[in-house]
Amino acid sequence: MGTTYRFITAGDEINEIIDWFHNLPSPPEVIEKPNGYYLFFRDLGELKYSNQDNNEVDVKNSPLVALFKPELKRGALCTVGEIHFLPNSLAKLFPELNKINSKFKNWLSNYRLVFSNKNTENNEFNYYLEGNIKNYDSNIYALPNGYEALKNGQYYVAGDDSDVVLEKVCKSLKLRGVECY
Repeated sequence: MGTTYRFITAGDEINEIIDWFHNLPSPPEVIEKPNGYYLFFRDLGELKYSNQDNNEVDVKNSPLVALFKPELKRGALCTVGEIHFLPNSLAKLFPELNKINSKFKNWLSNYRLVFSNKNTENNEFNYYLEGNIKNYDSNIYALPNGYEALKNGQYYVAGDDSDVVLEKVCKSLKLRGVECY
């Protein structure tokens, strides 16, 4: 199973995360996808395919990291950004990518921890985390502008929250006077 990191950014702070990867000694190739990027570490191995007929990449056995950019939903909700180190058995299949994973974890943990399922004492921003975002086991860190957005009342949801979940969140937020559509 891969490793997931969650983060809150605002403005162009997502570039700090992308720059972190670009500044590695052997930076990945960046492959744009609709809601973010795949970071392909070609120096660490080749892409594996689960279905050669339709060129379907086997993300669990390839040296890939997925970055899901935060986006605005329903006019008032921002999604939490995510980084997924995708390979199963990361340390066994791609030991160098596992080292990058550890370095990224250390780098991200220098930012403000705004949510943890393990340490509920530091969850002062629970009020602004809606939908399913608090159901995941990974911590949520806020980069400086993201932290300011939280302090100023910005609401955040998970990027994979369904329309049904978002509709429930919007109904709840309308009771708080937040315009959400």
